[in-house]
Amino acid sequence: VDNKVVTAPLELPCGVETKVVVRKRGFVSQTRAIVAARDGKPIEVTLARLQFTVKVSSKPPGAKVMLDAKSLGVTPMITKLPAFEAATLVFKKDGFADEKVAITPKADNQAIQAQLARKPTRRK
Repeated sequence: VDNKVVTAPLELPCGVETKVVVRKRGFVSQTRAIVAARDGKPIEVTLARLQFTVKVSSKPPGAKVMLDAKSLGVTPMITKLPAFEAATLVFKKDGFADEKVAITPKADNQAIQAQLARKPTRRK
């Protein structure tokens, strides 16, 4: 889990199907039906990170949204972010100052909005 291998020995009856549920906060649970054999062969379960849908908008709309230098799209948009992990979205739009918005998704369908400020015009 978190790119780590975790070993958890279980005693199960041989030859009988048993359902095993593997859970970790922030990850999608996995259920496996296992028929244990005498050789004690290990099973491997990989958990996927839980992600929440986030509705992202800006005033004005049309801002490019970046996460860790990766473009996610242009506002208004919907994206998925890792659950319970802090992230900073950067909003970029020509003629406006970049705006950073921090979010830690704790539920599906959260909404965030960036208020972009115009860059001051330079006079000659």
